[in-house]
Amino acid sequence: MYTYETKIRTRLYMTFLVWMIVQTPSAYAPSRHKRIHPEHSLLFPQPNDPNLWNLDGTARFRYGGLNLVPSRSYVAGLAWNGIPVDYCNWELNIVFVIHSSTYPRADGWALFYTEEPITKLELDPYKSTMGGPYDYKGIALIYDTYDNNWRLDGAYPRLYPVLLNGDYKYNHYDDGYNQRPYSINYRCINEQCKVRFEYWNGSLYMTAVDWNGEWVDERKSKNVILPAGGYFSFTAFNTYYREAVVIEEFKVEEILDGTQCFERDGQKPKWDHYTY
Repeated sequence: MYTYETKIRTRLYMTFLVWMIVQTPSAYAPSRHKRIHPEHSLLFPQPNDPNLWNLDGTARFRYGGLNLVPSRSYVAGLAWNGIPVDYCNWELNIVFVIHSSTYPRADGWALFYTEEPITKLELDPYKSTMGGPYDYKGIALIYDTYDNNWRLDGAYPRLYPVLLNGDYKYNHYDDGYNQRPYSINYRCINEQCKVRFEYWNGSLYMTAVDWNGEWVDERKSKNVILPAGGYFSFTAFNTYYREAVVIEEFKVEEILDGTQCFERDGQKPKWDHYTY
């Protein structure tokens, strides 16, 4: 029988459960101490020196952002930072806009963290990763607006990471479908979009902001080894279809508290397994 005492106990239990959930820190707990690195960031209006970034192709600093490609066919843009990252744990916040009035769209953009800086565009679409090389050593964080794999993983656009160690090449034919641990269906066109990546204690976290302004769809990979002293680069590549890609903010922060460098010197980039 559902007595008054049972009702009280149930309410107390539910109250305790809610309190425990609230007290449990998320992967992006605000209590973490971080330090911004302006030499690796792109903040507009720019407090950092734009000469720290090198541009190629159609990439330009204008209108309060990094314009990688205009809305034209067969154009590509590249921006790379020539200063190596000398800290082990970091959080990246990216604000971007895709301007497009056509459908399908193509192709998207990529942020690279690689062993060597990416200093040259690759204009063969089947030998490139969004205009960058397809045989890089490190990780590419890709916002892909065109479906090459016939919806094997659902609707596009999609956000996903691809880690390569030199033994394999990015497969443009299927959007790296068998080379990535997960992806997020993240439809964000003609509006301000926000994504976040975190590399902390050998784990890689990825999440995005939904239409309601909430961080959602967190993904995590464990036992990730990335190159020590790597470099950041942005690329975008329009083939037959077209869209304009603007990076409005790229904030790089070092995570300071309670972290240690994940053992990676002399090891190839890898991830052992992943979780959803």
